[in-house]
Amino acid sequence: EEAEEEDEEEEGRETYMWMSVVYGLVATLLFCALHYINFEVNMVLYAFVLLGVNAPAALVAARAFIGEAPQTAKERRFAIVYDCVFCKAFLRNHIVLIACAVLGFFWNTEWFTIQLLDIIFINDVIADIIKSVTSPGLALGLVFYLFCVSVIIYASFGMTHFHDALQVPWYDYTTGEEGKSVCTNMVTCFYFVFYQGLSDGGNMKGFLTPPELGKWNYPGRILFDSIFFVWVGIVLMNIITGLMVDTFSSIREEKESRADTMENDCFVCGMSRNTYEDFSLPTHCPNFDDHLEVDHHIWNYVYYIAFLNSKDETEDSGIESYVRSCIANNSLEWIPSRTSHVLEMHGKTGAGLTDDDAGLREIASKVDDVLAAVSAGK
Repeated sequence: EEAEEEDEEEEGRETYMWMSVVYGLVATLLFCALHYINFEVNMVLYAFVLLGVNAPAALVAARAFIGEAPQTAKERRFAIVYDCVFCKAFLRNHIVLIACAVLGFFWNTEWFTIQLLDIIFINDVIADIIKSVTSPGLALGLVFYLFCVSVIIYASFGMTHFHDALQVPWYDYTTGEEGKSVCTNMVTCFYFVFYQGLSDGGNMKGFLTPPELGKWNYPGRILFDSIFFVWVGIVLMNIITGLMVDTFSSIREEKESRADTMENDCFVCGMSRNTYEDFSLPTHCPNFDDHLEVDHHIWNYVYYIAFLNSKDETEDSGIESYVRSCIANNSLEWIPSRTSHVLEMHGKTGAGLTDDDAGLREIASKVDDVLAAVSAGK
């Protein structure tokens, strides 16, 4: 009975996941059908919506549905393949580079130029710049959605009140003739305002027909153009710039903080550089850099754990048996805390000593020096 319940639960999860994928596919096909009925056939658009939007969204939704703990063998296989291909930058980037190389050899050499973008994954500075754009992706997407809504509103008002000003340029490649024609529907007006407004930074008067001075709608055109420029050209564009600049600054501060921690704090015992140097060890003793690289080198502890895992328990020494039991019980008692072998050899220990304590000790030492100097002066 338990096996049957598990099989039914597995079938239910797979059915629910596949239903979600099918619903997304049906919505995509419905969009393509409506576009086919109302507009000219555009196979590039259909392929982009199906393969570039629907397929990635279905994969992401399926992986999110599985979560961190796959419950079936199929889910585990899918999660492993998905995480290796899409989440591991090294493998994913090399797959893209190989695909570009194949397309360059067998289709068009222009695909070779995309391989130059590999510098993004080689240079840390450029990688941080790209991360400043991708990290606030949700916020940038919402700003872009707000921009599209603004364009729809302005295209609607423009068609109603300034229809003659919204003239879309056209060019006939067969005859070489060119000119301008008034946009005939909401879609063409939206494309026109979207492209021109985005490329000109919100300056509508640069692509709309100039208004006639003294005409009844002249003040309305001033208000129409000015609001679009202030809202799109200044507010929305500065929001995008601010998001990217703030993200880049936070990424840089995080890297600097991480580098400072790795350089001035011991990952094993948690002792800081200032605390270690306050012990005033003899000159022949290792300094804090030697403490990090030799005494408490992190990989030595990893190697020791691997050594214990590969060794028979019956051959353990007393120390090895103690460390093995601590690891089995998820205990960190075997790892030194604010102390080291060198400190204990010289009768000093950092246990319980914090940076504040070290600072107080330094202040007390300076006060003693001052008192001694004052006494000597008297």
